[in-house]
Amino acid sequence: MIDRAVILPASVAVLLLGLAVVPGLLPQGGDEDALREARIEALERQPAGRAVTLETGHLTAVIVAGSPYRGGQGLWCRHYSLTVAGDGQSDTSSHAACRLSDGEWVAASGPPPEVAEAR
Repeated sequence: MIDRAVILPASVAVLLLGLAVVPGLLPQGGDEDALREARIEALERQPAGRAVTLETGHLTAVIVAGSPYRGGQGLWCRHYSLTVAGDGQSDTSSHAACRLSDGEWVAASGPPPEVAEAR
């Protein structure tokens, strides 16, 4: 479900939800732009299950998107995992993003459809 009150640009959501869970693995320099481009590559151009890997001098991020599905407001959405590693630390988190009509990906709340259907 998309809630306009909590919509964040997906690049910000990835930083808040993915990188902040691993202390010290915040983006440096051009990492934020590179991470945003890797996320867009995974969400828009890669089939479900294919990993997109970003390696910088500071961190390694792996993004794996699931199959597209229609979200709450008829938007196309994808659930994805983000694994971030660096400085001997690693963390994997799950996210969902939906594509607005202007092409921007925004963070979505709620479980992916396969989890919601199981309830």
